[in-house]
Amino acid sequence: MARHKYTPKLLKEVEPPAELPSGKDWDYEFKWDGWRALPYMLGQKAVLLSRGGMDITTRYPLVAREIPEAFSGHRVIADGELIGLKDGHHSLRTLREEGALAVLIVFDLMELDGEPLVDEPLDVRRLALREVFQQSERIALSPVFDNPDAVRTVAKQSGYEGVVAKRKSSLYKQRGNNRDGNWQKLKFEVYDRKLAKYNERRRH
Repeated sequence: MARHKYTPKLLKEVEPPAELPSGKDWDYEFKWDGWRALPYMLGQKAVLLSRGGMDITTRYPLVAREIPEAFSGHRVIADGELIGLKDGHHSLRTLREEGALAVLIVFDLMELDGEPLVDEPLDVRRLALREVFQQSERIALSPVFDNPDAVRTVAKQSGYEGVVAKRKSSLYKQRGNNRDGNWQKLKFEVYDRKLAKYNERRRH
């Protein structure tokens, strides 16, 4: 079991009747249904680690092979989600199926060429990521939106698991709590079930 240099930042779940936060301080991404994976490119060696620190490089060698190209040869520590694509759909279950295309969706950058970015705001980290990133067949950037209602509609219609809200000023480095509420998730199926129970309790 390897050790992460930076503890993976976690999402806080939105609990009904609360909604996703909104306003100019927030951006939004799709909630990918996959396996958290952090690509490391240190020297000439590309490595993929799970959220728990398991080395999964040999399990997804074709993804790992594209890490140097995707980050333009820079030394990086990044954050992302491994998904499985098959017949136009993606899910964690699909990732385990034979014939699925494993794709790494990258959404954050914690270190670039030996310089830590964990104390920089998310906006700065995203800019640094976009400047070095080159999309490849198996590695892509997570799209970012500024309208929560629009992304929620698109996500539902397109079969995504939910929506993630991230405070633009949020740091990656945690000070005692890596689920601090600066990143929040709303999973449609879970949220709708909890909301129905909440409304039922209010009627009694």
